Amino acid sequence: MIVERLPKYGRIFVELSLFFERVFRRFDNRRLRTFLGARSIPLLSRRAGGHQAYADWCFHAGVYAGMLSAFQPGRLRILDVGCGAGEIVPGVLHAISSDSAYLGVDIDPRMIRQCREAFVDPRAQFAVVEGGSPAYRPGRIDGSRRLTEICGRNEWDVILAKALFDHLSPADAERYLHLFSAGLAPDGLIIATFFLIDKPYGLISPGPESRFRFDDVHPAQRGFRYSAAFNPVPEAQLAVEAARLDEILVSAKLGIARVIPGTWRDPRGRIGLDMPDTLLLVHHK
Repeated sequence: MIVERLPKYGRIFVELSLFFERVFRRFDNRRLRTFLGARSIPLLSRRAGGHQAYADWCFHAGVYAGMLSAFQPGRLRILDVGCGAGEIVPGVLHAISSDSAYLGVDIDPRMIRQCREAFVDPRAQFAVVEGGSPAYRPGRIDGSRRLTEICGRNEWDVILAKALFDHLSPADAERYLHLFSAGLAPDGLIIATFFLIDKPYGLISPGPESRFRFDDVHPAQRGFRYSAAFNPVPEAQLAVEAARLDEILVSAKLGIARVIPGTWRDPRGRIGLDMPDTLLLVHHK
């Protein structure tokens, strides 16, 4: 375990954090009223990957619970691509009906194992999907499923892709959008996050002190940007220019219904639902 490799005082700090969190959760969960889904948020030791703070999990789970609650009551089939450790799963399960179905997939088997241990709701299933990212795990793992098979044809009412497209290669991003379009039901919705460059970059740059900078053009793909100063691998934090994304969406027969700005645009991080922008995508009419 990582904890065992920490210096003595580091281990003490981690163990104290876990102890106080257990106490807090036991006390606080009795008083939860507005978002009962927070009761299923796992303890800190099971929140590896992405955000780890309890408040972040509550916030993002609540955001997705709110967005899904906007659907008409009834059965929903939900695919979550790149589910990670399950940050939004408590919100999804809180919002959907008892006969709905959720499938979370990820390329990292550790994340899928954590999700299966943390979320035992019969509506929720999890699977390892083949594929990779230049910034994450390349190649495939035995027993993984193909995303083409999972998406299928008109299988899903909602496809979620939170913190996915900023970690894919441009070629995979285009391929995934085509797969999502094929797998989406006729009146379905894709909720996906992107770092979207929708005006001349210099006008929305959040400042030299921010790590959310996209000063460099992707070396092999037109319309994609990254910051070599942050990470030399573009897919560690990839942005796409609006004109290029529009081209890809048109070819995938998708359109943007709404753009919800992300906090990366605000130097103080006060505006937005997520660090990147949240896009609502539908079939192009």
